[in-house]
Amino acid sequence: MAKRQLLNVLANFAGVGAGLVFPLLFNIAYYRLLGTEGYGLIGFFGLLVMLASLLDLGLSQTTSREIAREVIAHDHPGDLHSLVLTLAILSCGAGLLVWLLTAASSRWLAISWLSSLQLSGDEVATAIAIMGAILAVSFPANIFNAALRGLQRQALSNAVTIVSGAWRGAATIAALYLFGPTTLSFFSAQLLLSLLEVSVLGSLVWALLPRSAVRPRFDHRLLQSNWRFASAVWLSGLTGQLIMLSDKLVMSKVLPLDLFGLYSLAFAVASTVHRLSTPFSTAYFPHFVELVEKRSHDLLRNSYYLSTRLASAMVLCAGLVMLIYARPIMWLLTGNTVDAEIIAPVFAILLAANTIGSLTVLPQMLQLACGAAWIALRINFFQTIPYVALLLLLAPRFGMYAPAGLWLAASFVNFPIMIVMTHRVALQGHAWVWFKLAILLPAISAAAVLVAGAAIVPNPSPVALLPWLALNYALALAAALVFAFAARFGFFDPANSKIMGCSKR
Repeated sequence: MAKRQLLNVLANFAGVGAGLVFPLLFNIAYYRLLGTEGYGLIGFFGLLVMLASLLDLGLSQTTSREIAREVIAHDHPGDLHSLVLTLAILSCGAGLLVWLLTAASSRWLAISWLSSLQLSGDEVATAIAIMGAILAVSFPANIFNAALRGLQRQALSNAVTIVSGAWRGAATIAALYLFGPTTLSFFSAQLLLSLLEVSVLGSLVWALLPRSAVRPRFDHRLLQSNWRFASAVWLSGLTGQLIMLSDKLVMSKVLPLDLFGLYSLAFAVASTVHRLSTPFSTAYFPHFVELVEKRSHDLLRNSYYLSTRLASAMVLCAGLVMLIYARPIMWLLTGNTVDAEIIAPVFAILLAANTIGSLTVLPQMLQLACGAAWIALRINFFQTIPYVALLLLLAPRFGMYAPAGLWLAASFVNFPIMIVMTHRVALQGHAWVWFKLAILLPAISAAAVLVAGAAIVPNPSPVALLPWLALNYALALAAALVFAFAARFGFFDPANSKIMGCSKR
């Protein structure tokens, strides 16, 4: 069982890597072919993607959870087909709404919101309308990807993601050469490739579901049984997105454009720490659901400790190594000593906040596996209003230190609440033991290695920086893993703690 989850983790890392590399490579070609304004529309599409994600309605997470739960019940395999069909129809409805809203506002956005000198208003409006269609297709694609995760076929899901990512980039560039480097060619190619991808994903999911003589149908009972969970997940994500959007909006208003650019760079790089936890959460969430349904408390405890120790070690080491070398990293990225001095402290604060936040991802997956979506919802709800109010109050005075400091403060407050509540709804009595094994011991050992390395080479040259960071990360990760699994040597054995399952479903 553990081998399958670790293979899923490796597959997810491959998918994450492709998601980082392909955009970097292909966006260079897009920029050179489409020009500044054409590429600006691609950037605007990225904003629409973020806004459209607010209408997910919690369906993706619900799909993974319900598929993983229903796989256990082999007596009713037909329910799986109805489940996927029902959630796919709901997602198509949300996608259709996004398409209609985007198409209806495309003319206004092209003329009143976006400022274009080279592209005509008709061309921009048409491109925005096609963007809406691409967004609409992405909704059922997300459901099918979530279904594959629920079926624990994540190697297949990531294989499709990697192949489609490579094919999407190559085919789009070919379309720009064949039909001309225009925004219409670009977004039309993206739409056709999105339709192809969702067709492949849907066919794979349908083929992998257990065969059944029962005809699939739209089952409104699924809405009745899952609306609380889905709405809690959606509202939790919505409040988190609102915080991030308020951050960007306020900073873009308060800061000069050059400082806002530096802040955006620091925010983007600091956010990469979170990507290290995603492969683990994606792989282990359906596994947690399976073990909760089977009431396999021993296996649940072991899987939880294994996954969190591995993920925490990787996240802590990445966060600490970038925190210690924040100034050289910013200098390498900006190429300017003055800019690096300005942004390095903010970058360090953002890194600390993202690292702490990433440590709560797997505990939250355990909460969701137990059906306790209300924990994250309440935390996000009660921090949204104070965060936005304090940001508006402090940003004019403290600039980009205001959102960074508030994000770090929120992370410090959220962390103990998340951990205590996790170990109240599941694995009661494990909070302190888990904290020592998954957080304290790896953090101390990694910090000792990295501080020693910084004392030896405090200011590596630009040429040596990346190899030196890689070496330090590898050594720190080895030390963190050794101490994280110190229970094998007789220290802090989690098996000595009492075993309890989910207390709230």
